[in-house]
Amino acid sequence: MKNTIFLLIVVFVSVYLYNGCAEDIIKKDGGDEIDTNILRTDEFGNILGGDTTDWCIDTTGGFSFGPAYPNPVYPTVRIKYRILQNDTITISIRNSLGGGDSVLFQGPVLAGYYERDINGTNYLNTFKEVCITSKLYSSHTGCNLCGDLKFAE
Repeated sequence: MKNTIFLLIVVFVSVYLYNGCAEDIIKKDGGDEIDTNILRTDEFGNILGGDTTDWCIDTTGGFSFGPAYPNPVYPTVRIKYRILQNDTITISIRNSLGGGDSVLFQGPVLAGYYERDINGTNYLNTFKEVCITSKLYSSHTGCNLCGDLKFAE
C-alpha cells in the first residue's frame, strides 16, 4: 500500500512538473526556433506574437504591467507599468518554474506611468519571469501580473 501511494505521488509530481514546464519548451519549425512561451516584442515595444496570456496589458487606462521589450532579451529589457493610485509594489524576477525570487524594486509609488530597465547580463540563456505585486491590485481573469522573458546570448 505504501509503495502504491509513493508511486502515485511520484507520477503526480512528474506530470505536474512536465505540464508546468511545457510552456517553456522551444518548438522547432523547419529548423527555426519558435518561442511560443513568451510574448515576443521588438525594441520599440511592438507585439510580434507568441503567448498573449502573459502580462497585464490594458489599453483602456486601467492598471497595466508590460509587456517587456525587447523579448527575447539581450542584454537589457524594459518593462512598463501603470499604477492607478498611490500604492506599495514589488517587482521581482524569478525562475519561470517558480522560486528563486530576486527583488528588483520594492516600495511606495505614486499613481502614474513607469518604465524600468532590467540588466539581463546575469541571466543569459535562461527563461525568467518578471512579476509585480501590489497591495491594492490583484490578478483577475485575463490579466496576468507576471510575464515570461527569454534572455538570449
